[in-house]
Amino acid sequence: MKVLVLWAGPKSPNLGVRVLGEGIEAALESAFGSDVDVTHRDFGTGPVEYGGRALLREFANPAKGAIRSDMSKFDLVVDSGGGDSLTDIYGIKRLLNIFLIQRIVRRAGKELVLSPQTIGPFSSSFARVLGKSALRNASLVLARDPKSMKILEKMSVTSRRLSTDVVFNLPVPEVTKDGGVILNVSGLLYRGSSLVGKEIYQSQTKELIERLLADGKRITLLPHVLEGSSTDNDVDVSRELFDEYSSRGVELFVPANLEDARSRISSADILIGARMHACLNALSVGVPAVALAYSRKFEPLMKAVGWDAVIDLKESPEFAAQVMRRLETGLPNLGAVREQARAQSLVFVQALQALMQGKNND
Repeated sequence: MKVLVLWAGPKSPNLGVRVLGEGIEAALESAFGSDVDVTHRDFGTGPVEYGGRALLREFANPAKGAIRSDMSKFDLVVDSGGGDSLTDIYGIKRLLNIFLIQRIVRRAGKELVLSPQTIGPFSSSFARVLGKSALRNASLVLARDPKSMKILEKMSVTSRRLSTDVVFNLPVPEVTKDGGVILNVSGLLYRGSSLVGKEIYQSQTKELIERLLADGKRITLLPHVLEGSSTDNDVDVSRELFDEYSSRGVELFVPANLEDARSRISSADILIGARMHACLNALSVGVPAVALAYSRKFEPLMKAVGWDAVIDLKESPEFAAQVMRRLETGLPNLGAVREQARAQSLVFVQALQALMQGKNND
């Protein structure tokens, strides 16, 4: 069985995107066996351009398109949505690109599955129309949190299922506990974005480091978006902080890949992070995490599996003291959280099996 996975390239500098790709691949193997043949396509990668003017030309004249020809090789197309791109918060262009590709998938006569992802918000009427049309292109749509599920209900998407993030499909590394705190600092927030004020994020990050050191904690900085991702990668920022605090024992670990990151995270006592998948990686390998949320995708997903250690940076930009209080007061039962998450992740596997069984029975 040949499957095309969209927008979750295995070579992306963003390890969260790699989680999507590898987690989807693991779910496909669970559903259809290890002989499933998976191909990844991302923006600007592969033998065919899945964006830009080429996409617009093909949408206007689908009979001659290279994208449709490429898709003809596959039995199933799984659209990761980049985890949270089915919205207009990143601009209408990205949403339009996803919509056009999905329409070409359907014109090519292929089954389209939207893997577990965040749906919405849609702030404009045009985005809502576009989003609704995109969702209705799919044979199966999986939300990874209840808030997204409500949007699907509102849009009358009948093929909906509630699952959780695909990170919980990944294998758990076996490592020796090294202890300490892993701190993931977001280059996106540290360099400045419209999501959170950079001055306060920078000052609160340094205050948190000071408080952790004063409490006797050993800190390791771990970037989760690696070099190669324009200006918002975490590596440059982590190196700056390492240069400032290395004389006081702060360490730096730059992972070579996703497996390397998950292995290092699993050896820690706790992770504090502003990249959602850094926190999800931690929870999935059995390490508690305090998430510093900058968008609405964090809290509904984590609360749905029973994890409430989430600090909303928009409501509480002065987060250093809150993190320390949360560490003192204790965190939820991680064993119960992982059990619940694994059960929810099976929904994706079972939905894939049911879809393709139904197709084969037709």
